[in-house]
Amino acid sequence: MISNGKPPRGGPPIGARTSRAVFAAALALLSAGAATVLALGALFSARRGAVWNDPQRLIETTLATCPQSARMHYGLGRVYASRGRYAAAAEQLRAYWTTVQTRLSQPDALFESGTAALKAGETDMAVEALRRAAALARAGHVQEAADAARRVVRAHPKEERARRNLEIYEDALAREAAAHLSEYFPAYARRYPGEEGEPAAVRRARRSLARRAWGRPPQFAYSDADGGLSIALDSVTVAMTPLYGDGRSRGRRAGGYWVYPQAAPGLDVLYARDPAAAEKLYLLSRPPAAPLRYRLALGGEAAGLRLEGGALVVTRRRPDGRELTLTAPVVVDRDGRRAPARYELARAGADAWTVTLAFSSRGLRYPVLIDPAWTVSGAGTLPTAVDYETLTQLPDGRVLAAGGYNGAAAVATAALYDPLAGTWTATGSMSAARYQHTATLLFNGQVLVVGGNTSAVAALSTAELYDPTSGLWSPAASLPGARGQHTATLLNDGRVLVAGGNSGLAALATGEVYDPSLNTWTAVGNPLTIAVQNATASLLPSGNVLISGGSDILGNAQVQAQIYNPSTNLFAAA
Repeated sequence: MISNGKPPRGGPPIGARTSRAVFAAALALLSAGAATVLALGALFSARRGAVWNDPQRLIETTLATCPQSARMHYGLGRVYASRGRYAAAAEQLRAYWTTVQTRLSQPDALFESGTAALKAGETDMAVEALRRAAALARAGHVQEAADAARRVVRAHPKEERARRNLEIYEDALAREAAAHLSEYFPAYARRYPGEEGEPAAVRRARRSLARRAWGRPPQFAYSDADGGLSIALDSVTVAMTPLYGDGRSRGRRAGGYWVYPQAAPGLDVLYARDPAAAEKLYLLSRPPAAPLRYRLALGGEAAGLRLEGGALVVTRRRPDGRELTLTAPVVVDRDGRRAPARYELARAGADAWTVTLAFSSRGLRYPVLIDPAWTVSGAGTLPTAVDYETLTQLPDGRVLAAGGYNGAAAVATAALYDPLAGTWTATGSMSAARYQHTATLLFNGQVLVVGGNTSAVAALSTAELYDPTSGLWSPAASLPGARGQHTATLLNDGRVLVAGGNSGLAALATGEVYDPSLNTWTAVGNPLTIAVQNATASLLPSGNVLISGGSDILGNAQVQAQIYNPSTNLFAAA
């Protein structure tokens, strides 16, 4: 056949029809296969999604292929515990425990293992887990242990064991903050003496002195979290709310302070407890991650805020001469270096301000202390010294206040406080003005006042005796050398040990013993191992005296402790 190039009538050739049929069949087969693949993929995806969307099934599936994974056992135990399946949780945590118990050191794992085990009735495992967590805290990981306990309490609010542990660890953190303040900043730690161990009459005398100085004192109320404070003075109120914390730090008493441990990362907040002022101490272990900022909300007769000489003053609608004042901040590092600081104000509402405590940490060695205080300004001259005076309870219950510093100079005045009547009566003045001295009640009812300072660089060697019957002072034998900021301890035989202190220019390592029956001083047979001032001295049941802590003349904290033995008249290492 001769072709003319055109297809014959009647459709395509036989070969073409066959090829098209094969192609159509293949296309149909491919379509069916794709549908099958898509259907299988959808089924697989649905199953996989169900696993991935359920943590329990996901971990169970992973454990089926990796049964030795300690992390998966731990994760599955947590999931079971969160869903109330405590027996199953304990089984998984037991597997986790068996795998890693020789190297288990994570507080959160320990606490969660112990908590789940408690709920599952696995007492032995629970006790061991919680015991190890406590050991971590004792080893110095108190913050980590507290964080772990806090997470357990949030997950299981009714878990009493975790709540008790959290209280213990937060108490430890508060004591640690107070100890750090005393260690690195001893001068600030002693500015406001703590009330622990003071007789009730002495505490009332201290508060009464503040009332005499300031009139009706401001009322302070600490908030539950992070270092907030509410203040009321007459008809003026101020609410101070921190903006730097997360609400997790709870206030508690420690070392004479109201402490908010770890109010923010690297920040402890301590309030010095004083009737007339609330000194807020920011103790920073490292540069703050966020600005130290808080909100001040004013109420009552408060009219606004003004900056005056670096201090922040709450103005009144009807001025009467008494104003709440937040003193200018003082920034000091562990070496005593100071840095400039200031308050920055921004309106936050009709009667509210945002206050930022701004400072530069350049060149400072941490820890660093920032020291603003709420107090009363415009109250006039202090009628009685309220700083560095001594308070001594007499045998008849009255309290003798002697000497002190009135903000300008040392004073020699003295007064008696009657705790029953709540009144003060002037009594005889000492022959010499002094502060940072000691006052010791003797067995005969008289009070021995020894040494003290007349200025920052001058100390006294004189001593005086106060007779409560006559209300008069008489001279006692003088010390061989001048000293202030020393310790004085009444011994069991009636003598008085005086140790350490400073001469005004240098710290002292010597000790002297006063005998009231002879009115003489006798030197201790050997010196302390280091010269120390502002140390602590305690009479032990054995009759010996423990002398510990204190600082050198530059304020550097000391850690040595020594024992004085009255029988040998010698100091020895504790």
